[in-house]
Amino acid sequence: MDRRVNALMMNQSWAIEKIATLTKTANENKKRRFKDLYKTVRNKDVLRTAYLKIASNTGSKTGGVDGMTKLDLMNPVVQNEILNELSDELTDGGYHPLPVRRVEIPKNNGKGRRPLGIPALKDRIVQSAVKMVLEALYEPIFHETSHGFRPRRSCQTAVSDIIPRKYDWVIEGDIKGCFDNIKHGKLLDILRKRVSDEKFINLILKFLKSGYQMGYGVDGELPIFETENGTPQGGIVSPVLANIYLHEFDSFMEKHLKNIDVHEIEVAKERSYLQNKISKLNKALKIGRANYAVKIRWDFKEIPQYTFESEEEILSAIEEAMKSREGMGSKTKPYKTLTAVIRKLRATYNEGKYPVSFSYNLDGSSTNGERVVLNNRFEMQKMLRTLVKMRKHVNTYNEKDYFNHKSLGYVRYADDFVILLGNLTKEDAKKFKEEIKEWFGENLGLTLSPEKTLITHATEGFRFLGYDIVKRPKQLEGKTLGYETFSKVYIPKEKVNKVKNKIEKVIRAHHNLPLADLIKVLNSIILGWSNFYKICNNLNTTAGTLDKWLWWKVMKHRARKHKSTVKEMYKKYMKIKFEMWGLKRNRIADVVEGRIVPLRMFSDMSYVTPKEIADQIKNKAKTENWYFVELDDKEIKQQIARTNHGYSYSNFVELEATQGRKCSQCGSKDELLEVHHLRKVNRNKRINSDAIKQASMNLPKVLLCKKCHSKINPITNS
Repeated sequence: MDRRVNALMMNQSWAIEKIATLTKTANENKKRRFKDLYKTVRNKDVLRTAYLKIASNTGSKTGGVDGMTKLDLMNPVVQNEILNELSDELTDGGYHPLPVRRVEIPKNNGKGRRPLGIPALKDRIVQSAVKMVLEALYEPIFHETSHGFRPRRSCQTAVSDIIPRKYDWVIEGDIKGCFDNIKHGKLLDILRKRVSDEKFINLILKFLKSGYQMGYGVDGELPIFETENGTPQGGIVSPVLANIYLHEFDSFMEKHLKNIDVHEIEVAKERSYLQNKISKLNKALKIGRANYAVKIRWDFKEIPQYTFESEEEILSAIEEAMKSREGMGSKTKPYKTLTAVIRKLRATYNEGKYPVSFSYNLDGSSTNGERVVLNNRFEMQKMLRTLVKMRKHVNTYNEKDYFNHKSLGYVRYADDFVILLGNLTKEDAKKFKEEIKEWFGENLGLTLSPEKTLITHATEGFRFLGYDIVKRPKQLEGKTLGYETFSKVYIPKEKVNKVKNKIEKVIRAHHNLPLADLIKVLNSIILGWSNFYKICNNLNTTAGTLDKWLWWKVMKHRARKHKSTVKEMYKKYMKIKFEMWGLKRNRIADVVEGRIVPLRMFSDMSYVTPKEIADQIKNKAKTENWYFVELDDKEIKQQIARTNHGYSYSNFVELEATQGRKCSQCGSKDELLEVHHLRKVNRNKRINSDAIKQASMNLPKVLLCKKCHSKINPITNS
């Protein structure tokens, strides 16, 4: 057994190394065309690695038209046979993908339904291998402006690219039916710019032309619908192909970004001055200084700057400074300041190097400001607050520089994109919108959605990837001068209502079940939602409101179940100052076999800047699939269904306490354990669904490891 495992690990390591070598070569030569890619895909070790990549996805439990799922491949012998069979079919040219099973799922906005394609498991394995190869070739040449369906990219990295930019107008772009309208011939021509292996190209074409059918079955009874255009939404390789197709538009935009006069806007001197003072004072407080001395300019009038081109000009300046000093007391600050200026001018005269510039006031006032001694930390903190208030009343950028230069930004996530125009008019935005509309039609055969492709002013805000993004005007002395440094990101009200509706459905579904089971599902929803919106500026206020609402909902639900009052339920389930997830606070919690099961709070999550999150994602070798994703309705329904059929967390804990944390069949302690029912519920004898749920909860049960559970009852894990 150990030899076989070691051999598999070595083979998988070879496959990973092969893809890594391909990536390195593609990165070193971004214009190279690659051949012999088909050989890589058909390799059995590459196919095994491709299978392992998709086996952990929840979608691998869903069958295509042939009904096969990953449960059919759990036996190593069967898995090996399937992979050998796939490799042989690809080698001898006998491989033909099955039609995609099409289902209709609700749209994210709740308006209507959209098609989703589910390829057969064997086809998903091959698609996964193709995806590995395509990512190796194209990741090195994809532009930084593309964020969707890419390793180390996410919604948060896209938002992070938007918020620091300066812009006045936004073109909100949405490609109408992008995945369904990709032209196959055009896509293959684009692929041939990077790929010279026609076998590999033809394999991709087979996937594109495989068609779809509305249901299970490979006996030919159901009609198969042809696909002339598009890539099936749900296919493993579809997102990569869409990115390759839209990379053409990214390149088109890249030329525009290079052509426009874009530069780093000069920060206002007053802002830099105050920021420097604030930073130094903050540092002094941080390291524990008990006192501090600082020179502060309380006004920011322009200090004269003199440039001298010759000895005569220097001598004239010395004479002027000496006249200004006459009549001043020799011990006064202005006298001493002018004396220092005169010495500096004389030293320059003696050096004889021109031109030279100096900044000074002829009245002897200091250019550095007043020296203030802060005798204790309280005075230091008070000065810090004063400086921060002063900073609010100065402009961030140099006024002339700010309004004299145009800027252009572009960010794309899959088929959604935004174009950000700074110091350009709405008419400019309209012209640019028409230009890109024509470009899409002529070059990619795609159209922009008229309803969703909008031109919006920065202060009105726009919706992008489920976030509301808006610029706030900068108010200075009664006039508006540009915007605050960064855009603000907010949680849309619709998303707050959506998570409330989701929670209400879960609570209703758990009416007759233990609180611990309800808490387990609610915690998944709260964690996913909070992680996704932790970059929003209104997270704290929204989270506080949701926490109060959630507590009331849960306690009201418990009170109704136990025919009691909310007040009594608080007494029963509230844990005072309970420490969990790094925070000590009052929490709702259930107790099962002495184990406390606490309810998460939305406010457990703290605000984090989009840049911090983007840096975390880009520095990790994983993708958006695991990072900051809301728990979708399908996963929630699966959790509820499993709980309703007796696979309860509270049951699990009770069995663990009596049976011990081990499989009752093989005695394994290292594997993940699942609850197994020793017999079925007779549903015909139960009057309603609540009675069925209760009967399921009362059935005799044992803990089994996943392998033993699958042998006894394979349907359980499907």
